[in-house]
Parts: sequence; C-alpha cells; structure tokens
Amino acid sequence: MSLLLILTVVLIQPSWTKRPGKQEVLSIDVTLPPLRAVVELATGRPELLSGDSFQLTCHVPEEPSPFWSFQWFRNGRLVGNATSYEITKARVQHGGFYTCKGARETELNPQGVMHTLTSPPLKMHVDGGWVILQASTDPMIVQESLILMCRIRGNPIPSEVILYRDGTEILRHHHNILVIPNLTLDDQGMYWCRATWENKGLSQAAQSLAVKVNVLDILTTPVLKAESGDSTVRRGQTLTLKCITEFNTRQTDLVLHYYFFKDDKIMAPATSSSEFSLHNVAPGNAGLYRCKAGVFKLGLEKWSHELNIQIL
Repeated sequence: MSLLLILTVVLIQPSWTKRPGKQEVLSIDVTLPPLRAVVELATGRPELLSGDSFQLTCHVPEEPSPFWSFQWFRNGRLVGNATSYEITKARVQHGGFYTCKGARETELNPQGVMHTLTSPPLKMHVDGGWVILQASTDPMIVQESLILMCRIRGNPIPSEVILYRDGTEILRHHHNILVIPNLTLDDQGMYWCRATWENKGLSQAAQSLAVKVNVLDILTTPVLKAESGDSTVRRGQTLTLKCITEFNTRQTDLVLHYYFFKDDKIMAPATSSSEFSLHNVAPGNAGLYRCKAGVFKLGLEKWSHELNIQIL
C-alpha cells in the first residue's frame, strides 16, 4: 500500500511587491513507495526433521523501528502476532510458506496506521522420515565447493552414506558430511542421499527426499543488442548498443569490464559501462558488431555473437 503524504508550503511575498506580506498556501501531494516486510530464519534450517526447532524474525529494512507490530502467516493463514515466530519440536504440519506483515502508528495518513506489503515467502520443510539431505538454499557459483549433510534422526554415526545426483551415484563415504569441490555447471541437479547405520545391533538404512541444487556461471555469455531493439538504424540517428550479461560473485573487489568491437576492431578502451553509443550515424557505421565482457583479476572473458547493424 502506497502512502499519500500531503506537504503544505507557505509562500510569503516579499515586501517590495505590490501586496507585501500576503501568504499563499500550496499543498503538494507526494506518494511514497510502499514498504515491504522481510522474513528471515534466525535459528534452525529451512529443511529439518520433525522434533527440531526453528525461529523466524520479521523486519522492515527501509524503516527499522522498534514500534512495528507484526502478523505471521503460514500458507496464507494467520498463525501469530509477534516480532518473531518460534516453533519447538516442529511437526510435519509446521512446514509450508511463511510470510509476515508489519503495521505501526503514524501521523502521515488519515487512518493513523502504516501497513507494509506482505514479505516474500520463506519455505520451511519439516521431514517426518529418518534421513534428510541439508544443502545451501542459495544458488552456488561455479568453482565454489558444495557442502551437503546427510543427516540421520538421532545423529547416529553412519556406516555408509551414498550421494546421488539425478539418479546417478557420485559419492560414497563413511561420514555424513559430503563435499563436491570446484563446482561446474554440470553439478546442477537433484540430489539425495542414502544412509546406513547401526541401531541396537541391527543395520538400518533410509533415503532422503531430493533437493535441488542450482549452480550459476560466474559470467554468462554476453548478448549484444541495440537499445531500440532494431538492428536497422536511420542515418543521423544515435545507435546505442547494450552488452547484456550476468556476473555472479560473492567477492566485492571484482570489476566487470566491457569492450565493443566493429568488424573485429576495438572501438574504445575498456569501460565498466555495458552501453556504447554512436551519434549521428552514417553508412560507414554499418557492419558486424560484437562485445566482450571480462574480469581482469580472474583472467575471465567471454564474447557475444555478432550483431549486423545496417544504416538506411
């Protein structure tokens, strides 16, 4: 919900005008963007075994304040009213999509109450079985290491753990921490594990449900496009090219640079801007254009396909 803010401005005419001292009141309506609540996992994991505990918190990043009150929803149904939402000894029915919404008193609107938008959902899965595979909920990035835990109810020491990806066995160990180093795009897929352990002198085995692991490329292959969406440009107009790519990294000191080429000849030095413009184009500007995106520190670069620009 947007917030309508009315500003009142008093204008006072200077004394040298014909009507000194006259005041004029000007009202300006300003619509503020709506605030959105955010739900976060404070303790526990998004996937857990029944009997485990978890705690969720809700806050409003754009306007932190101790005066917010929150409502909690599971699968759209109200389940609580508090800053945090906690479940001890979770049951399977406690799984689902959790959202929160904030409200607080304000003098900025006639109703006297400011409401946030509902938060994006956070999925919690409570498994009633014997084995669960715990993985990162965030996408992984190429060259990172994927750490998985094949967790057994009661945490006994496993005698054997087998990890599968898309139905194929990829690891076999005698402990429940499984590591796949130096990830590639081929490591993306559905993972599950099968664990064997001793229980009162008897061998017991169980298999987890599958979890999806997403792997992102550090740098995707660039796509070169004309801003107008048309590769045909009229003489005298401006041609703006966009080099579109995705750069995925957790490092803060890496910079992505762009290069633009025409007929395999570089048009300008490297820049951090993904756009390049040619003004007042002429027939001589027609040709095959490409762009290159690169990260110096990683020694990584990728080329786009050619874009044939015609000048009419």
